[in-house]
Amino acid sequence: MRGPTAVSPAPPRLPPTVRQATGWFLRNPASLHDDEHHQLNALTTACPPLADLREHVRAFADMMLNLRGHQLDRWMAAVEADDLPELHSFVAGLRREPPRLRWRAQGLIPAGSLGWC
Repeated sequence: MRGPTAVSPAPPRLPPTVRQATGWFLRNPASLHDDEHHQLNALTTACPPLADLREHVRAFADMMLNLRGHQLDRWMAAVEADDLPELHSFVAGLRREPPRLRWRAQGLIPAGSLGWC
């Protein structure tokens, strides 16, 4: 008679690719699968600057989708208060084009009617 069969441990999970992680950051959180939520939470727990980035990206998307352009200055100040050089560069670009962005974020002009807005 044989003894109990040893169960091999699951192989370690590979870290997400940049493409996967970017997708998790940019997609609506409601559209992420449970496994994707778990992986994104693990990633942002392991790297606090990514957690900050996640919150800024979500806040910007919410502001734009819900036409809350009046929150843009507050959002840019919050970004500049964090150590996220890539987002600082993004904010610098926004500051060069604020009227169009504000108008678009407030629903005063349709998307696409003024260049990149």
